[in-house]
Amino acid sequence: MPRITPVDPSTTEGRSTELFDGVRQAFGTVPNGVATIGASTPALEGFMAVNLALAGGALRPAEREQIAIAVAEFNGCTYCLSAHTAAADAAGVSEQDRSDARQFRASGARPQAILGLVEALLEQRGGIDDGQFAAAREGDLTDAEIVEVAAQVSLSTFTNFVNRAAQTELDFPQVEAGAAA
Repeated sequence: MPRITPVDPSTTEGRSTELFDGVRQAFGTVPNGVATIGASTPALEGFMAVNLALAGGALRPAEREQIAIAVAEFNGCTYCLSAHTAAADAAGVSEQDRSDARQFRASGARPQAILGLVEALLEQRGGIDDGQFAAAREGDLTDAEIVEVAAQVSLSTFTNFVNRAAQTELDFPQVEAGAAA
């Protein structure tokens, strides 16, 4: 049972309604994770603004989803791992690449550089060493992409923490965090 009751988007008013309408337009529904964040209109507004801004950035949708999968696995968030596994599938990420992302692995130099950076950022809480930074550069990541990877890690960590704390009810096919091979 969820600790925080997801907001019913049909009962909101004002800014919350606008935000939920945007989510519904994009996804056809308001997932429980977003409805849970909606318990705080400012948190929902911030989440939506950062998510929208990053969607217009240099990272491809598939790359953002692989990052979200890796972060959800690292943080043990079954809700977010399930949601982003489904989103990654829709973004064309292969089953093997979805599975590999859970262990910070990827096929190809660029996605491996991204997931290597994600792993370093998480394990070192941002304090990566020169070698880890050089590995990102060797994967041809630009300054903008490195900053966007860090932003995506932060956004994913926020949703992981909310959904773990709230014990958000799954509304995606379950992918159990901590069960990566």
